[in-house]
Amino acid sequence: MSVSVTCSCGRMLEAADDQAGKTVLCPHCGLVVTVPYDGLIILPIVRPPARSWKAVAALVLGLTSLGLWIFEPVPALILGVGSLLLAAIAIVELRRSGGRLHGQGLALGGITATILGIVLIGPAVERMREVSAMVD
Repeated sequence: MSVSVTCSCGRMLEAADDQAGKTVLCPHCGLVVTVPYDGLIILPIVRPPARSWKAVAALVLGLTSLGLWIFEPVPALILGVGSLLLAAIAIVELRRSGGRLHGQGLALGGITATILGIVLIGPAVERMREVSAMVD
């Protein structure tokens, strides 16, 4: 099949179907003519990446664990372990998602908060309790 198009010089041109939507030169006057395209243009629907709820939960548990070390170390340690597990699962899930999910920074934030609580705050609070017991 062919597509009919009229040049501004008044000549009728016939263009091949694969030329639809492109520009061609009029063989008579040399002007540029755009061949009409009547078909539908189908664009893919692209969803924005979703945030991993596991990564969010890892961050929340990590920050809660960090704050809880001052009051109760055992629940803080339990929440910290939960944060580390969720963060690890979230990172694996994010890598397998092919870009559909995001939130690696949240998962890493949960890991960082948990490690800070275990390594820095936990021993510091325990040392303060020992010193406090000596003074009493």
